[in-house]
Amino acid sequence: MDNNIFAFTLYTESDLSGAVLFSETGEVIGRILRKSPPCKDSAGFSYDVESSKEIFEQLKNSTVKLYGVDAYSLSDCNTWYKRSDK
Repeated sequence: MDNNIFAFTLYTESDLSGAVLFSETGEVIGRILRKSPPCKDSAGFSYDVESSKEIFEQLKNSTVKLYGVDAYSLSDCNTWYKRSDK
């Protein structure tokens, strides 16, 4: 079994609470792995989100919308996440 986790980075001015992101239709988008507060030169937060490549593409193409987040941008995640071998 592959222990690698697919993740993408979400940038938004919204301060999201909770550990899970949902779509406007109530489906699970993914789990927040990391939240970074805004730095001095930035007004927004960044979140690494565990999800699937399919959902990432749907968000990029706007075929799926995030619940409660009006404006956001996405990028490939720069951090490599792995499941533990427990």
